[in-house]
Amino acid sequence: MHDFREERYFKVYLVLFITNFCGKNNNGRNILTLKKLEIIYFLIQNPAKFKEFCNLLNLGNITGYKPTLYDQSVSLIDYLDLDNIKLTVCYLINIGKLKYTNVKGIQYIDIVDDGDSDFFTDSYELLTSNINKLKKITSMTEPKLLKSLMGL
Repeated sequence: MHDFREERYFKVYLVLFITNFCGKNNNGRNILTLKKLEIIYFLIQNPAKFKEFCNLLNLGNITGYKPTLYDQSVSLIDYLDLDNIKLTVCYLINIGKLKYTNVKGIQYIDIVDDGDSDFFTDSYELLTSNINKLKKITSMTEPKLLKSLMGL
């Protein structure tokens, strides 16, 4: 069976979506590091884990969740094997869609504003209906996120 989550363009879209909507806090300050991107990417790809993660952090239930065939086969090992996200980020930096912004020695991933923001208006329901939860997760510290992820 083919896993759509391994498709190159799906990965590109998801990384751009996360960076566009979760890259900055409400004050406009960069908050998305590569580690946070990896965590959020993993959670979005695995809605059952996303649901469990939000409940663990007392963020409430996610909306738009529908169980899938993949839900039972996901483990933390899948998170630890996310080297392909780094390749996707490098690709997007290379084509001028993403950039690294260095603030006080911390590298943040930032989207390049090229007027293409309409690209995200037709995003699927799970992402758009839970964007506030994703933003809250992104604003948390990496150690807290990793600890919570290990608790799944």
